[in-house]
Amino acid sequence: MRLREYEYLLAIARKGNMSLAAQSLFISQPVLSKLLAQVEQDLGVQLFIRDGRQMIPTPIGRIYLDNAQKIVDMNRNMELSLREASARCEINLAFPMVYSGYVTGTVLPTLHARHPEVSIRCRICAQGHLCDGLLRREFSLALGIVPTQSDPLLAHRVIGLNQMVLAVPKGHPLETHAVPQPGGAYPFIEAEALAGVPFLLPAPGSYSGRYAEQFFRLHRLRPSVVLHSPMTGLLYQSVASGAGVAILPSIPLRHMNMEHSVAYLAIDPQQAPRTVALLYRRDRELSLQEESLALAMRALYG
Repeated sequence: MRLREYEYLLAIARKGNMSLAAQSLFISQPVLSKLLAQVEQDLGVQLFIRDGRQMIPTPIGRIYLDNAQKIVDMNRNMELSLREASARCEINLAFPMVYSGYVTGTVLPTLHARHPEVSIRCRICAQGHLCDGLLRREFSLALGIVPTQSDPLLAHRVIGLNQMVLAVPKGHPLETHAVPQPGGAYPFIEAEALAGVPFLLPAPGSYSGRYAEQFFRLHRLRPSVVLHSPMTGLLYQSVASGAGVAILPSIPLRHMNMEHSVAYLAIDPQQAPRTVALLYRRDRELSLQEESLALAMRALYG
């Protein structure tokens, strides 16, 4: 193999001694001497001159060695590039817009610090389409709510909990009148207190939109609506600015930098929290990087 010949003859030039070169290569001196003689015979030139025990490259030998070094270096660079490329990992992750601040602003910096070889391909996807997208292999992972009737082909890693709450501007009168609940995550506000309060409503077809409509019907409320928006993030921002209140999922506010401008109030003390999870197909194993992503998500969700 030519590459081995190059490496062996470069060792002779580097050590300047046949015996030392053979030792560095973990071969016998006769084997190395025979290889050098064969290369010189094949090329029809003398590559080294013996001066006692010293091996000195001839002018032709220096040309040979310079080019041999370039070839060896190119081979090593190619192997390094291949190893780096094989170590890179692309994760295709889908999630609803409401989790964008949590994923891009909190999770990804932490994951990149641990696994700089990982590239995340993000896809914004409605909660209702996550499971179908996974089953059709449109993406490999999805962050969202675990369905009540989960498909047997899907598995998940729990990230945190989520419930539908009333988001109000910090210091709003409703926050003042809300009553702390034993064991509850948020103080409770009666539905009757919401009459006449300006509301910001999500899209009717979304989970939040359907939940809000059912809540209004159950409590016979006719809310004063100042904004309809399919963009959940815009609703949070509008609440923070004091435009109104909104029924939304309890995403940890610190991921949106709104912990000092928005407060959550419970509107249904009997509501069971929903499970936020990293969903994936059961017929595949998570890679080391995907496992690390799941652990980072759970640790940072709050």
